[in-house]
Amino acid sequence: MSKKKRLISCRVYWQELIETLAWAQDRTPLANLIRWRDKPVALSIVQARLVGLAHFSVGYIFTYAAFLIALHRVNLVNLGEWFVSISHFFRWRRGYTFFYFDI
Repeated sequence: MSKKKRLISCRVYWQELIETLAWAQDRTPLANLIRWRDKPVALSIVQARLVGLAHFSVGYIFTYAAFLIALHRVNLVNLGEWFVSISHFFRWRRGYTFFYFDI
């Protein structure tokens, strides 16, 4: 598949998705309960970056929280014990780390 065809198919996909969401929003009774006074406008670059930063931060916090919960559930008291348990994957050679999979 050439690049041009792939880009066109992606554009059509996103266009269909946006049109489907707009159609669903127009026909949803809950969406019609709220009457907006203003028309929607695009965010500025700074606002969009702040939204992205907030989204990234919340995702980071939830991901780290899930990691801590999993760490607690496994009862991993000593991180050194965990490293020893996976150390057979690592082979140290002249300052370089080689990663081997034992299959």
